[in-house]
Amino acid sequence: MDVRLPGMNGDEVTARLKANSSTRNIPVVIHAGWTTACNVEDRINRALNAGAAEILYKPFQLPMLRDVLRTYLLA
Repeated sequence: MDVRLPGMNGDEVTARLKANSSTRNIPVVIHAGWTTACNVEDRINRALNAGAAEILYKPFQLPMLRDVLRTYLLA
């Protein structure tokens, strides 16, 4: 899930998924292209507090994405 989405940010979507009994167990992986121009620590905490399982920073390599997906899809 991207942090920046039209109409609702990724933190809000993640929180809604986690609040719904039928979707709360779906692992959410946030991908973000944060820079030092924004409050990175705050954004990380918001995503994790919303229920994100993992945060990947852009750009990331496909093997890294594959490993993260394996971790959560095989669990």
